[in-house]
Parts: sequence; structure tokens; C-alpha cells
Amino acid sequence: MDVLFDARRLSGVLGGPLRVDHLRHKPGLSVIARTHDQDARVGWIASYHPREAVKLEKTVRRAERLGAKLSRVLIDDSTAHELVMGAIELDRRLYEPLSVLGYRSDWGGPEPVRVLNYNPLRRVVLALGEGDERVVCKVGVPSGADAALLRRLAADGVPVLEQVSPAGLPDSNMLRYFPWFGAYDLSTGRGGGTGQEHLDVRCGYEAGEALARLHAVHPPATLVARIDSVGAIVQGAVQETARRIPALASRLLHRVAGFLGEEPVGRCRCVLLHGDFSADQVLVDQHEVRLIDFDRCGLGPAESDLGSFAADELIRGLPGSGSVPVLDLPVTAALLAGYTDGHGSFSERRVRDWVALHVLRRLNEPFRACSPHWRESTAERMKLIEQLLV
Repeated sequence: MDVLFDARRLSGVLGGPLRVDHLRHKPGLSVIARTHDQDARVGWIASYHPREAVKLEKTVRRAERLGAKLSRVLIDDSTAHELVMGAIELDRRLYEPLSVLGYRSDWGGPEPVRVLNYNPLRRVVLALGEGDERVVCKVGVPSGADAALLRRLAADGVPVLEQVSPAGLPDSNMLRYFPWFGAYDLSTGRGGGTGQEHLDVRCGYEAGEALARLHAVHPPATLVARIDSVGAIVQGAVQETARRIPALASRLLHRVAGFLGEEPVGRCRCVLLHGDFSADQVLVDQHEVRLIDFDRCGLGPAESDLGSFAADELIRGLPGSGSVPVLDLPVTAALLAGYTDGHGSFSERRVRDWVALHVLRRLNEPFRACSPHWRESTAERMKLIEQLLV
């Protein structure tokens, strides 16, 4: 862990510039993270407790069979701890579907391939082809909305991307294809000057109308509630924080103790939720938007999706954003206006409650991002939660 959080030391150990993020840590057992090298190639790095190192044996044999590079560096002679770094196709949870697709990080096929996102041991998102023929391929165990639900949402007027079946690409339940859409998402489009800000606000309004249409869809009977209770959110955040900053965890418990009695979910009307709604889940093309990534969709209060979007914009503005009225954040305000005009209804107080809960859910993101200032950033988010709960 010390090596992973020290970029200079990590680069020295591995013999070249390397950045890590997307950390997954099982205390005393293992750590795995996403890597970015100086050529923008994406991969993974891991370390296991010696008694857990058996999990690497198959990966080592796989690398030998594929002729793929697997770097192994001994960190501590006395404990036999080592760092292991490999390409995406050696990911022990994703190698099978990637093999079906024929993907290699040194891809030599006729069509270009680009990694759009990678979550080690979970999924990788690839762009295949170019121009009008481009498709996006999500590789990993499917969850959340299936193809049938996406078709139904589209039929009900919700701007989503339906799954497609491109000719010439393999069929597998762990390979899902979607059409390419847009020039950017709503999060990366922000901050590009006055004209861009105006466009972001307009697209935020369109996203609000789209979300209202989603929440108006009668959910299928097979869909179950997936939104966590307040108690579950707080317990998870406190347990994770207590391992790293015990004093902050105690402060967290003290601040939310009274709030726990005011369950935001309550007896609210449940709607069909996106489940992880934020600006980067909204693709933009001119003035059109599409909602994507329904992997956590389920049933819950509408304010959860609205609060999730606002929490994302608030966190992106840290530090100093705590003094900004959360419902007046520029893109969030546009989203709420579009949501209202799209015949959606919400309670402003309950949206604020859910903003606090979604910031709490993301309290430990600075640690997972391997930020050298993660303690300070975590404390800043805790301060923001306190301000929201006043």
C-alpha cells in the first residue's frame, strides 16, 4: 500500500512512470488497482498476502500460454510480498470473455480498439471500430437493466441506448454491444467557457426531462428495490472509514446519529431508478442526450437519483462548494427544472437528504483514487456532509 500511494517510489520500483487509481483493498488479504502508463495504456496491478498468492498461479500460467507480459517485483524479502502487474486480458475475472472477443492489449486486428473504462475484476468498456461503424462493448457479468428493459424504456420515450448485435462480433452473455453516441458526456463537457457552460445547462435540462420520463415508467414486476437504507449506507461508510481514519469515523457517527431517525426513504412512492445517476451517465450530441449505464437500476425514491446527480456536481466543485446552495448548482438547477417541466415531482428537503447520503456513499473515493492527499480530501467531504445535515 505504501508503494501504491507513492507515485515516485512506484515508478522507481517498476522502472517507468505509472499512475494508479480505482483501488480495491481487502485489509490483510489483497489489493488491486487500475494502472495508466506513460503511453496511456491501461492495465492492473495487484499484491496478495503470501497465503493468498495461490490466486496468481493461474494468471502466471495464462500469461505464459498467451505470451503476455506479467511483471513481478518483490517488495519485501522478509514477508515475500510482491507487486504483480499485467495487461487487461490477464484479468482473472475477465480473461474468458476477452478471449472470446479476441482482445489483446497489443491488438493487431483490422479495426481500432480503445479502452474507455476499466474496473479490475469487474468490467472493461471498449470502443470497437471507427466512424459510423463504431460500437461500444461492455465486457463482464451483466447486471441491472437487460436488453428487454432497455427496449421498453426506449419505447416509452426514455432516451437510452438499446443493445445491438453487430455482424461479425461474437455473441456472449458477458459481451454487450451498444451503438456509439455523442461527442462527450455531461461531466467532461463542463468548464469549456461561456458557450460550453450554456450548452451544459441546456443539456442538463434535457437530462432532467429524460429522468422524469424514466421515473414515470411502470417498473417491471421482476425488478426489486436496490436502494440501500440510510442505516446500510451509514454503516458501510463508517466501517470503511474506521479502518483508515478512526477519529473521523467517530465524528461521522456522532453527526448522523440524529439524522438516522429521519429515514429519507420513509414511505415514499418508489419509482424506477437509474440507481447511479450523475453527469457522466448522460451522453451529449449537439442538443440531444442519452442516459446510459443502468447497471444499478432498481426501485426507490425519485429524490435518490436527483440527489446522486447533485452530489456528483457538488463533489466536482470541492473545495469550497459547501457554501453553495446545493439545489442552485448550475447543472443541477437545470436538471431539476427539466425534471419538473417533464412532470416529475420531488421534495427539496428530501433531495438535500439524499445529496448528503450520496456524498457519504462516496466518502472514501479519495482513498480509492490513491490520492496522496486522501485524508484531507476525505475530511473535506465529511465537512460537506455536516453542512448538508444542518
